[in-house]
Amino acid sequence: MKNIVFYFSGTGNNLYIAKSIAEKMKDTKLKSILRWKEENLIDYQKIGFVFPIYNLHMPIIVEEQIKEMKFNKNQYIFGVIGHAGLRGIGMQRLKNLVGQNEGILLGRIE
Repeated sequence: MKNIVFYFSGTGNNLYIAKSIAEKMKDTKLKSILRWKEENLIDYQKIGFVFPIYNLHMPIIVEEQIKEMKFNKNQYIFGVIGHAGLRGIGMQRLKNLVGQNEGILLGRIE
């Protein structure tokens, strides 16, 4: 597979969003961010993250997982956040984390 979409979903809403994205992209694997260590991320061309906003922030478990990931500048990395009102700073935090791990966040939907 050339693409992967990671998701974190407490209620199923963000899983639904992630599934919809993965279905529209070709050659895409869908995986819980809690199980990302099973993947060599360097092999993927596109990497997506779908997660909710909790108290205006990215969930701590999502942040902890992304901190451990390594990317390269040739990958298209995107994020999608689900929220019911204020979007908070989740996308900015994702951009910072990806950048700290040698990647560039190119796409985003809030």
